[in-house]
Amino acid sequence: MNTPVYVCKGSCHAKVSEEQYNNGLTRCGAIDCTEKNQPFTKMYEFVECYELLEEDVPHNH
Repeated sequence: MNTPVYVCKGSCHAKVSEEQYNNGLTRCGAIDCTEKNQPFTKMYEFVECYELLEEDVPHNH
């Protein structure tokens, strides 16, 4: 099963849920992050292996 999450690609690697993102948490706010104020990237977290992949990236075991 995969779960949509939103991830900061900067140094903090923050991850927020789809619910948090839809409630307005759409940009990184970490003070020391290299991507501060940049929008999060939508990714999918595969709960079986904890891998994070962007949309349209094949996932194989």
